Amino acid sequence: MKLRRVALSGFKTFARRNEIVLETGLTAIVGPNGSGKSNLVDAIRWALGETSARELRGARMDEVIYAGGNGRGPMGMAQVELTLDNEEGRLPTEDVEVAIGRRVTRGGDSEYRINGARTRLRDLERLLASTGLTQSGYAVVAQNDVDAIIQANPAQRRTLVEEAAGVRGLRAAREDALARVVTVETRLLRLEDLLAEAEPRLEELEAQAAVANDHRAMAERLAELRGSLAREEWRAARAQARQARNRLTAARSRAETAGAAEGEVAARLRSERTRLEAARAAHQEAVARLEAARLAEERSAGDVRRWADREHTGALHWASARAESVLARQEVEAAESQVSEMAASGAVAETRLEAMEAESQAGLAVVADAERARREAAELARQAGEALASAEHAHADAVADARDHAARAGLLAEAAAALAQSAAAARQQAIGLTRDAAVAERRAADLAQALGDAARRSEAAREAAGSARLATVAAETAEADAHRAAREAAARAAALRGQMDGALGDSGAVAAAAAAGRLAAVRLVQCFRVRDEADAAAVEAALEPHLGAWLVEDLETAATVLAGGGPREEVLVAGLEMGARISPPSGVRGVLDAIEAQPRALGALAVCLDSVWLAPDRAAARAAVAATGGRAVLPDGTVVQAAGIRGGGRPGETIALAAAERAAAQLAESATAEARTAAERSLDATGARRAADDDSESAAVALAGARTAAAEATAAAAAAAAAAAAEEQRAGNLEAERAARERSRHEAEAAAAATEAEARRLADEAHGATAAAIEAGRHEQDAIAAVDAALEAARAHDVEMAQARSEARELQRRRIAARATLDAAGQRLRLAEARLVAAEGDVIAALARGRAAAVAAVGFSRDVEWAEIDVTRAAPPVGEAEAGIAGLEAQRAEVAVAVARAADETAAAQAQLGAAEQRVAELADAVRGDDADEGPAPDADAAERAEREITRLERRVAALGPVNALAPAQLEVLSGRVGRLRADRDDLAGGCVDLRRIARHLGVDIERRFDAVFGAVAYHFRLLFQELFPGGHATLRLTEPPPLSEDEDEGEVEGEPGTVRREALAGVEILAQPAGKRLQALSLLSGGERALTALAMILALQQVNPSPFYVFDEVDAPLDDANVGRFVKLLLRLSSTQQFIIVTHNHITMAAAEVLYGVTMDGDGTSTLLSVRFEEGRGPIPQRREAVTAAVG
Repeated sequence: MKLRRVALSGFKTFARRNEIVLETGLTAIVGPNGSGKSNLVDAIRWALGETSARELRGARMDEVIYAGGNGRGPMGMAQVELTLDNEEGRLPTEDVEVAIGRRVTRGGDSEYRINGARTRLRDLERLLASTGLTQSGYAVVAQNDVDAIIQANPAQRRTLVEEAAGVRGLRAAREDALARVVTVETRLLRLEDLLAEAEPRLEELEAQAAVANDHRAMAERLAELRGSLAREEWRAARAQARQARNRLTAARSRAETAGAAEGEVAARLRSERTRLEAARAAHQEAVARLEAARLAEERSAGDVRRWADREHTGALHWASARAESVLARQEVEAAESQVSEMAASGAVAETRLEAMEAESQAGLAVVADAERARREAAELARQAGEALASAEHAHADAVADARDHAARAGLLAEAAAALAQSAAAARQQAIGLTRDAAVAERRAADLAQALGDAARRSEAAREAAGSARLATVAAETAEADAHRAAREAAARAAALRGQMDGALGDSGAVAAAAAAGRLAAVRLVQCFRVRDEADAAAVEAALEPHLGAWLVEDLETAATVLAGGGPREEVLVAGLEMGARISPPSGVRGVLDAIEAQPRALGALAVCLDSVWLAPDRAAARAAVAATGGRAVLPDGTVVQAAGIRGGGRPGETIALAAAERAAAQLAESATAEARTAAERSLDATGARRAADDDSESAAVALAGARTAAAEATAAAAAAAAAAAAEEQRAGNLEAERAARERSRHEAEAAAAATEAEARRLADEAHGATAAAIEAGRHEQDAIAAVDAALEAARAHDVEMAQARSEARELQRRRIAARATLDAAGQRLRLAEARLVAAEGDVIAALARGRAAAVAAVGFSRDVEWAEIDVTRAAPPVGEAEAGIAGLEAQRAEVAVAVARAADETAAAQAQLGAAEQRVAELADAVRGDDADEGPAPDADAAERAEREITRLERRVAALGPVNALAPAQLEVLSGRVGRLRADRDDLAGGCVDLRRIARHLGVDIERRFDAVFGAVAYHFRLLFQELFPGGHATLRLTEPPPLSEDEDEGEVEGEPGTVRREALAGVEILAQPAGKRLQALSLLSGGERALTALAMILALQQVNPSPFYVFDEVDAPLDDANVGRFVKLLLRLSSTQQFIIVTHNHITMAAAEVLYGVTMDGDGTSTLLSVRFEEGRGPIPQRREAVTAAVG
């Protein structure tokens, strides 16, 4: 999988469409500073889903759109498309090529596409998740990414390894879940508190509810007894109930009539809405078909381009495979010939080796005989030599002793003389040092006084520098405020200009020519102002047909521009002479008198406003029109003409916009001037601050020098005094040592005379031993010569035999190598033939599918045309249905009023009936089932018994005391609430326990995955560092986690409700040891070593989480040539299987690249790409190399 092509247009400085075709290997992008190289890197990052405008070096996302340049207007859209080769199937799609595109419009949102189909950012991230092309990865590496790794602390470096392991999101999700658990446990504690408050209240309400139920039963019995005494009340209540029932019947009849009408209207409304929904559905379906057809058309066009590219690529592969097949066949023939030759030579070498081995055995027997004779002679020579050596050794010892005694006596004499001289010199040196100490003390006192003066001058300079810094800060603040005011004023002017252009229209040919500078033209509305704001509406209504007119000097050029086509525009000639003006009728005034115009526009305005008057009212306007036949304009903008009037609403605010735009432009000019003045003041303040800083630095340097000189003088005085005392003591010591040396000299001279006599005696004994040793040595030399001769012959034979064996082994090795070469050549031949067949198949398949895609594209174009016709046909029924619904809604509102009125009457009747029936129900037990209004007289005994029972029940009710009548209802409500609280508490507690258990298991899995990936990253980092730093060593080490605070250690225990323990995670420390240095942290290395080590870390992360391609933006800038060479060598090794794109200025990196792309900046501020490809083994094509060098500059 690799990045095959990058196409971009309208992105930053790449206004025109540019396309880069990439291959596997190392591609370099070069060019001067500011030419747009990094914009290409930003385009790749943006297309992969970058959502932070700051990462793209901007404040808003639409700033990536080309903003215009010299003679070139801004663009409204930016688009980037990356084409990925998916032949290996790393992307979860069946397409062999995947085109990832992103487009943004000015003021709009980004739009993502995959193979031409619109998609979401989430789907794009899911597609690229397994490839390492994520925003958190290192597929695209900028120079600030290298600095971030250098400056990161161990915890931040741990996040890099976690992102490579893919556990960063899991850890964030786990921490978020634990935080939510803490919130839920806080709620759980609140539930416990609520239950603690509610359960005692529940027990209290249960007792109160029992008393309330008894009280209610006795009250109901009292009501029943009292009802027997209220028969007359019951009869009256029944009469009221009959009257209320009659009113309710009449109200319900009216409500049914109104409801029927409402139902009919509602049915018609539902029918119309159904028709509207059907029409809208048809319209939406037509729009959906149109969009689908357009997408299919775009996708089909993309398929045509892709299969054309596949056809071209297949042809290239066929040619390459053909060449490889021919070359492999030649290699097979050469290898077969070489194998035959090596077989014949090997047989000859084997025969010769066997003969030489037989000769070697005979030579060894001769060597053995000579060696025995040599050993016998050597033994005799050894005995004679030992006797001679003993004699010579004794003589030499005696001579050496004599020489030593004589030499020692001479040395002692010389040492005594030297000590005498040194003692005299030490005394003279002590006298001189005493004088120097006095001089140094006087100089130290003078320098101490100078030090005080320098300290006072340094303090004064620091105060002056501080004042200058404050002044500089104030000036810079003022400058920034002035620049901000200028930008705001310019933005206000531009916004007003845009509103005015929007109101007048700026899409015509004259507008385009004026914007391009091909025609000197200005809007008529910009050439005058209204004297009185009260006349603004009237003046705008008077000039309404001419507000969009252009004022030009060259009418012929304007006519040529208009002849080119486009919307209709009005062009007026500047500088026309004003003709005689008609005097205004009585009661009105000319519109031209209400404005103040530029001289060049007076003639054109006079023509446009000829016979146009400002009238105070409609009567004066009609009179003026009748008198002159022109037009009259009222203050509200109504235009009165002989044929009628034009009014309604208010005219636009174009003149006000033009006035506001002129004012804003003047304000912007004044703000710009103020900004320039503030900048000059800031420069002056900066110069003064720099001068004060220089004075302060000079004073500080002088102070430091004075301090150093004073310290040196004090030290010199003390050192001189100490040296003088030391010299005096040394002189005494030297005198004592000289006397001891004189005594030793006399003793050595006596010993030398005795040893000379002993040496003469031992010399005579050595002469006799020498003669015997000479004779033994002669016999030994003869034996050695015989052995040497035999050995020389054997060695010569061994050399010849070793050479023969070497030749035989070489022939065998060459025969094996020739056989391997033959096998490899045969394999290459078979592979080349297979690739040839595959390439032919790819070309044929690409041709067939390309033709099929072209046919499909024509069909999709027809589908688009039919879909547009369907959309046009589906629009009118929607408007008709909406109009019908609006009319039915009005009818429904009228019917709803009638329904509401009937409902009010019904509700009132029901309320009266309910009250009457309630009263009847209250007295129903008393009447004992009477159905008539009249009945028998009540029984006196029954009434007396009822009175007695009423009295007894009243006593019992009184004995109960105050009763909470609401207790049963409150008990029911509180019981339900307590039950819900208990159920919620149990559910939340169980959920928290499960979540914490899952979080613990997830934490263990995260650490296990982190440890595995950390080991892999550390392994690759160590190997890459050793390759970048030969002889060096580096490692990644997990640091100790930061200690928990005392409160966290004692109170925050994981699993305790309401708390979550802060995780103490080990950080990642980078330790490096370049060759010849000790192992140390990354921050202690030199700048180049830090940068190269950080690159090794990035490459290690990339090896663990590989991407299809890698982009490096000037990462080799801080490296010297040697480090760049090693870095490029590493990239070349990795580029055999990976794809690298590097933005660089370094000549070494350029020389190593297989393809160079040059980025140059044109005169209109747009970037252009030029490419050059390196031929295999011969460097770049000369003509293209010169073109790139000239273009890139």
